[in-house]
Amino acid sequence: MKLRTAIGFVLAAPMLAFGQTADQHSQPPPQFTDYRIPLERAALPRESAFQYVDLALLALMLLLTAWIVLTRRSRKELRIVSIFAVAYFGFYRLGCVCAIGSIQNVTFGLTHSSYRLPLTVAGFFVLPLLAALFFGRVFCGGVCPMGAMQDLVLIRSMKVPAGLKAILETVPYIYLGAAILFATTGTAFVICEYDPFVGMFRLHGHFWMIVFGGVVVALSMVIGRPYCRFLCPYSVLLKWCSHFARHSVSVTPDGCIQCHLCANACPFDSIEAPQVVPANRQQSRRQVANMLAFAPVLTLALAAIGWRMSPVVASWDLRVHRARVLHQAQLNPSAPKTALAEAWDRHRHTAQEAYQEAAAVEKEFEVGVPLLGAWIGIVISLKSLSYLRRKVSTDYVANAGSCVSCARCYSVCPVPFRTYGLPSLPIIPSSPVEDREPVGGAA
Repeated sequence: MKLRTAIGFVLAAPMLAFGQTADQHSQPPPQFTDYRIPLERAALPRESAFQYVDLALLALMLLLTAWIVLTRRSRKELRIVSIFAVAYFGFYRLGCVCAIGSIQNVTFGLTHSSYRLPLTVAGFFVLPLLAALFFGRVFCGGVCPMGAMQDLVLIRSMKVPAGLKAILETVPYIYLGAAILFATTGTAFVICEYDPFVGMFRLHGHFWMIVFGGVVVALSMVIGRPYCRFLCPYSVLLKWCSHFARHSVSVTPDGCIQCHLCANACPFDSIEAPQVVPANRQQSRRQVANMLAFAPVLTLALAAIGWRMSPVVASWDLRVHRARVLHQAQLNPSAPKTALAEAWDRHRHTAQEAYQEAAAVEKEFEVGVPLLGAWIGIVISLKSLSYLRRKVSTDYVANAGSCVSCARCYSVCPVPFRTYGLPSLPIIPSSPVEDREPVGGAA
């Protein structure tokens, strides 16, 4: 019972932040005799000490995963950590608090002085990013229950076509911008509302979200981590931080023989093949110059489109939608009142109050949606430049941004690993026989 009470409090926190509990009786009461709306009651929080247990466990698992991936280099031990993460942070804690959804809490806390960001939520947001600055994406490797679940069900990964992959990789950036926009305006916590794993972790939920989660898990059996690679907004922040990591996955720094086995074993296309300087360097420079000249035009064009689309996007906000419904009711007083308009009247609010509230929200969208459009333009431009830029390398190397520290490449590399890992910890390489996996990324 205490667990359910705590879960209810955690799930209610975003709603309390938005002030939506005041609108939970927006529908008029049924016309029953002597019927009264029940008093609102908030779930009691669990003991404060237990709120920090999850945070301490998160920090411990991040360090443990870093040690397993960078020092022990063991896929088998990482699997055990992943199973625990799914069991505890997923099914026991019901996927909340989650680092991915904490983006919205942090954004709302920074933009609304009335909301006090819980320390535990801030910790779940910051700790994985700090770990990425030192060890790469070890949070994705075995701590995140969503990533761990996808990784554990992977049977054999199919390669996503390069063109489609380039397009899909821009979606997390757009999703991140949209989530920040809707959290800033107080419209919704879209990451939590459309999380495909919450329904599975809680064993109930909206039918279509459960279907969505089932589709993601099914795709995860044949495509390496589709949610992490092509949808997760938190992965964008982890990518940025992991590029500065002091220690990250290195397949074989002692002498690559270019056997290509590590690239075949990586289900996420994170192992980059050796690259040489392009033969026609002048043409390459011309392409980069053209992209740099086109980037401002694209950014301004998408910002202008965002400005024109801001009234449409603003209509997704309940306050704006309510004001428009009330306006239509005033234009046509003979029409039957909608439930939304009747509920507003029952609360003894005037239509003018709704109009003023909606006008303030629409002004926020008039600024936010063009900024979102400009953000999308910048992302597309930078992605295009990254494909045009040729990084010279002579060995197969793990891309620091896209590598999720799954440790699959270690078991297939035939070159002995001698002198890498965390300096303060002993290097204990795992057995290449007992820890080896089939080429192609079997889980």
